[in-house]
Amino acid sequence: MEVTDVYGLGFIDSLLLISFLSLIFYYAFRRKEKVNGAFKLKDFPELKKLKTSSPNDVVNETSNGFVSKMMKSEKTIAIFYGSQTGTAEEFANRISKDSHRYGLKAAVFDPEEFDMSDLINLKEIPKSLAVFLLATYGEGDPTDNALPLKEWLQEDHDLN
Repeated sequence: MEVTDVYGLGFIDSLLLISFLSLIFYYAFRRKEKVNGAFKLKDFPELKKLKTSSPNDVVNETSNGFVSKMMKSEKTIAIFYGSQTGTAEEFANRISKDSHRYGLKAAVFDPEEFDMSDLINLKEIPKSLAVFLLATYGEGDPTDNALPLKEWLQEDHDLN
């Protein structure tokens, strides 16, 4: 009969657990070296490869805008989809791929992820076009991701 302690671990289980934890502790702190009598962490070359960013460098999609994304990637067609089940999104992606066959560059956007007031700036791109593929549910209600677009359009903005 094996002797167990309070936690239900036998002698061998405890020995293996202590050995495992000791190896982890050794590996975590073995990168120290002694410099002038004090321990100093060695340089981690893999961390030097990482690019650090300041809070000013972080840009979310709404502050960047879809028009600037289109300008950077030299696209002229913006395809917005409003989809509850994914059908309109799939159709938007299919139209985008088909446009490339004809030498046109299109980008697909979810209207929920971008500020629709940026739509006014679409005229900055020469020969630009906006396509809206919007599904409905119920009695013609907009999908969840198309609600911001519907609300923005109801504010009666001048799109000329």
